Amino acid sequence: MLADMGCQAAGVDLSPAMLDQARRNRPDLDFRLADAAAAPFPDAAFDLCVVSLALHEMPSAGRDGVMTEAKRLVGETGRIIAVDYVMPRNVVDRAVHLLTRLPERLAGREHYRNYLDFMRRRALYALLVRHQLL
Repeated sequence: MLADMGCQAAGVDLSPAMLDQARRNRPDLDFRLADAAAAPFPDAAFDLCVVSLALHEMPSAGRDGVMTEAKRLVGETGRIIAVDYVMPRNVVDRAVHLLTRLPERLAGREHYRNYLDFMRRRALYALLVRHQLL
């Protein structure tokens, strides 16, 4: 989407299958097999780093590593967009949150354990605060 808006874009993933799919969709972009906590790019290489719906599947140390790396990749002047679960704030949010537990559980034991840990640690908001991004 960013490339369609004229941005130069790159992506990293640990899954060769996900990278194959991305390359089929966008053969013109730079996709690399790498850990997002140790991306193969120089400091401040990007103006923007996007982390979308991946943090909750990682162990706590992995989440911290990804956020630290995102800060390195954008440097002092760049921006980070992080999209993931937040804590439910009202009855409707709590109902939706209960519904999200099923697909998270179906994603596998380790994935679900990491999701529960993410939520117990106050989800995305607490992670952003810990990394001084709020």
